Amino acid sequence: MKIKPINGNILVELGKPEETTKSGIVLPESKKKADKKEGKVLAVATEVQGIKKGDQVLLPSTYGNEIDLPGKKTGLMIDADEVLGIIE
Repeated sequence: MKIKPINGNILVELGKPEETTKSGIVLPESKKKADKKEGKVLAVATEVQGIKKGDQVLLPSTYGNEIDLPGKKTGLMIDADEVLGIIE
């Protein structure tokens, strides 16, 4: 299955949420669902500028539509204007 975003959207493969803190404290399930998500851009609509395939981006958790990707991965289709930033 191949998905091509249209109308200013991007397809992002979501990163796995942190399960422990840097000091080794195991996070409860409620904290794993952070306010912000990050992921890797898999596809970009042709009219989107400034974001390209392969970029790591920071996303708000309340936007977009989660979709199942091949290989038991979770993706997010989101409007490119909702991206908070590109992680360098």
